[in-house]
Amino acid sequence: MIRAANVMGIPVVVTEQYPERFGSTSSQIASLLKPACKAIPKTTFSMVTADVDAILAEHPSRTQILLTGIEAQVCVFQTALDLLARDYEVHVLVDGVSSSRTLDRNVGISRMAQHGAFMSCYEMALLQLMRDSKAPHFKAISELLKETRPEPELPSPRPLLLPKL
Repeated sequence: MIRAANVMGIPVVVTEQYPERFGSTSSQIASLLKPACKAIPKTTFSMVTADVDAILAEHPSRTQILLTGIEAQVCVFQTALDLLARDYEVHVLVDGVSSSRTLDRNVGISRMAQHGAFMSCYEMALLQLMRDSKAPHFKAISELLKETRPEPELPSPRPLLLPKL
């Protein structure tokens, strides 16, 4: 997704959960970031920190967020809630979120959807952004979509009934 964002000029924001304890962004991801995109360290579970709020404020016309990350039931979930509370339209790339346990991932995805986030995937999101095969970056995006990607485990096909908190 980072390569596609770079092609289309979509700003990328990266945070790291307590890097002193858990380590920095993987070199595989860091190598794709533009030099100006520096990972923001955080200890809160949500990535919406004062630094991230400042970056979001630099792009007032952007009202939609494509959200990826690890620990769908904690960091991604709390980030989605914070962004929704700020009136962003949140699109969670289901094939771009993970958790240590499948159940946790499934519950996180279900809860984000219950709160109003849209569940999407890499290909769906990119082609929605393109809208037309004549779009300026369609050829480059089409090449990215042809690449083999790992098949993530899908959320449970049955809805999870969870109490409102």
